[in-house]
Amino acid sequence: QPIYQSQQHRRTALRRPSVNQSVAQIKKFLNIFAILLTCIALISLLVGGIGIMNMMLVSVAERYREIGLRKTVCASQISIKMQFLLESILLWLVAGVAGIVLGFVVYEAVIYGASKFTTQVQFVWIFEPLAVLISFLGIFIIGVLSGIFPALKAEKLDVVEALRSE
Repeated sequence: QPIYQSQQHRRTALRRPSVNQSVAQIKKFLNIFAILLTCIALISLLVGGIGIMNMMLVSVAERYREIGLRKTVCASQISIKMQFLLESILLWLVAGVAGIVLGFVVYEAVIYGASKFTTQVQFVWIFEPLAVLISFLGIFIIGVLSGIFPALKAEKLDVVEALRSE
């Protein structure tokens, strides 16, 4: 009797999974993979945001005198803040569009190359407008967030200190 139970256990342990179980496992793997890629993308956006913010801080530091002159001729604090915010958003927009286009081209090139090596892969153009819209929204948000601190620093700059600097 114990031998029979052991053999029965082996039969159930070595049973092939059904098609539904295989599909469920593949979907689970793809969901985990999508979460991983999303985390990598978010980290890349964070690093890019820090880089743009540092670039904008250097830009503010290099233009102290210009900011001081603008303030002496009655430029409003909002106009100075908007200048640096718009510069930050423009930098992110250019970089983001380049990233979206490059990502789309590389993805399509890989699919096209794979379709040439194997007959099981079909070359199909896929364009997801929602993904592009979400990407542009993310680009805009990161551009604003990375430009807020430099814009506030430029806005609060003292006129006398700004004109005294070289």
